[in-house]
Amino acid sequence: MWWTSSRRLQPGSCLGRGAVQNCARCLAAPPGARQVADREGGGFAVILQRAEEWLNERTPEPFFLFLHTYEVHCPYDAPAEYTSLFTGGRSAPIDIAGMCGKDSFNNMELEPEEIAWIRDHYDAGIRYTDELLEQFLRTLGDIGVTQNTLIIITSDHGESLGEGGWFGHNRLHPTQYLVPWIMAGPGLPQGRVVEQPAQLADLLPTILDYLGLPAPSEPALGSSLMPAIHGKQIFESTRLRVCETRTQRALISGPWLLVQRKHNGTAVSLYRVDLDPEGEENLLDSEPQVVQKILAEWTRQAEYLGIQ
Repeated sequence: MWWTSSRRLQPGSCLGRGAVQNCARCLAAPPGARQVADREGGGFAVILQRAEEWLNERTPEPFFLFLHTYEVHCPYDAPAEYTSLFTGGRSAPIDIAGMCGKDSFNNMELEPEEIAWIRDHYDAGIRYTDELLEQFLRTLGDIGVTQNTLIIITSDHGESLGEGGWFGHNRLHPTQYLVPWIMAGPGLPQGRVVEQPAQLADLLPTILDYLGLPAPSEPALGSSLMPAIHGKQIFESTRLRVCETRTQRALISGPWLLVQRKHNGTAVSLYRVDLDPEGEENLLDSEPQVVQKILAEWTRQAEYLGIQ
């Protein structure tokens, strides 16, 4: 069962098509999957209520439930009681009602207090969603679902909120390609943080490994993180990770972020994000050996995956 806030997201589509993605390819929807868009309004609260009703009425066989929300997304319009937790009752320095990400803010000269106001509203959306999830997970525990269910919380992209002068997403910036990945389920260690480099392409192999199911026979970009989750070192810090927009590809290795054009593979920028998180100094010309090493590793992986 799929419930989503998006009219565009359908079973079999990539998450966030056109947004920053870490998936290698689109996956076919499970047989019999039904997608239900939130066409009646109410957002994530209504989606979770429908999910609870479905879980209470379902038959005992194994299930897959996908829930999608735009609460932590522009426009940044969480309920007022959550927004006030962050704005502290101060007067609005800018009216952001209905305004959305890069299309609204990137052409504006914003003062620091205006940027802070936008960030406060984004944080309010996180707080609101977190509280909804807490209530939902408590309900899952009450009806016994958590005893034999793997629960995963993640996102297809992050959000820039003024860093480097940018807002929104669809740009290869750490604030946009770094996303949460939280797992809970029987047999998983509690409180374990995997410090090794991971990417969303690892999600499917990790789920299949956890369930004891075979990995797809076709070449895949990702790897199972189950050994790392149980404390084994499986990746070097320089492991190459990949994410894309429609036109560009980010190749991330250790502290290095290399951006290239997808249509011809031309490298356009290189940043050392641990020292320059805002991406202000392009090191493409001054670090040719780094560029060559990263591109060589990507070429090897692309040939294995059959990517042109």
